[in-house]
Amino acid sequence: MVKRSFAIEAADPIQALRGVMQRLRDPLKGCPWDVKQSFATIAAFTVEEAYEVAEAISRNDLLDLQEELGDLLLQVVFHAQIAEEAAQFNFDDVARGIVDKMVRRHPHVFAGHRYENEAEQSRAWSAIKQHERVLKDAKRAQINQGTQAASVSKRALSSRSFSEIGRGLPEFQRALKLQAKAAEFGFDWPQLAPVFAKLREEVDELEVAAASGDRDHCAEELGDVLFVAVNLARHLRVDPAQSLTGCNTKFEQRFARMEVLAALLEDAADKSRESGTADASSESGTADKSAVSPESGSPLSRLGLEAQDTLWDQAKVLEKAQNTGAVTLFYRPACHLCTEAQEICAALGLTPEQVDIDQSAELGAAYGLRIPVLRIGAIELDWPLAFSKLTESCY
Repeated sequence: MVKRSFAIEAADPIQALRGVMQRLRDPLKGCPWDVKQSFATIAAFTVEEAYEVAEAISRNDLLDLQEELGDLLLQVVFHAQIAEEAAQFNFDDVARGIVDKMVRRHPHVFAGHRYENEAEQSRAWSAIKQHERVLKDAKRAQINQGTQAASVSKRALSSRSFSEIGRGLPEFQRALKLQAKAAEFGFDWPQLAPVFAKLREEVDELEVAAASGDRDHCAEELGDVLFVAVNLARHLRVDPAQSLTGCNTKFEQRFARMEVLAALLEDAADKSRESGTADASSESGTADKSAVSPESGSPLSRLGLEAQDTLWDQAKVLEKAQNTGAVTLFYRPACHLCTEAQEICAALGLTPEQVDIDQSAELGAAYGLRIPVLRIGAIELDWPLAFSKLTESCY
């Protein structure tokens, strides 16, 4: 294999990127961290970058997507550079390999072949992939000459039907592919009802395992529950990973709202106590400054579980109101409380419709000095006690 050098200043951005990686991996002038990396040590970074690409897509953030695709491309170049240094393959081999594969798997696009329908195309696709596996196994055997014969044999014993399903896939995705492949053989539930029944059965078995205190048994039974849950997602035609991502995001946003609400409640309580202390001090002429001591932890952590549950419920109320566009803030310009209300709404992830009451004599008469007022659904809350009223059962 002839090694080529690439200039960072190259007009071709791919060549420039390869030049950057060559410089980073230079044993004498490169970066010590990059030099000591191997396929194994950067594998986790490769997976992480792929997830960050998916996250940018889920947020529809094209600016981030461009950057994250670059990070992922860097990982491809990184692996190819390590392989080139070991005289195994290089980036050109990787690119040429995928070009050849795409041309080979799409004869209807590149070779003028015609399929009668999608089913015929799908069967042809599977046949082409099977032929590729046979050729790859033969090539691997020739290269290894017995050095990895045991591992190849072990791989063949696992299941040739599943051989194309990578073991490095995220487990939800691998489970989904295993089940879809088994379904091709007719090994599948025909309706949803037995899937739900199986899920309940596995949950019952997990409860028994949990009662036994056997962690290994719990791990096995929990795996069964998750596997059936993935199968349920497949029958519902829902991506389980995306569902969990959505759930994670929802939980994170609700928890963030809980933290803001807890801080608002604590601030209101502190002001109330200060007001009471000030009144008492004015009567006695002295103030006991040692009576209040700062507590450790966040405002949310200082609440009991029952109060936290109430905040969780109120966070759900705010979430629903925001999602349905049922949040309105009635305000007056140049009002410091109105500015505070706008800032707190932003902290809570709320983007209320903002109504200037000075623009309407009718609104001005209706609200007068009550401004600002936050309307959530059919509930109107006066500021600054709006959220303390919303969550008054916490105290």
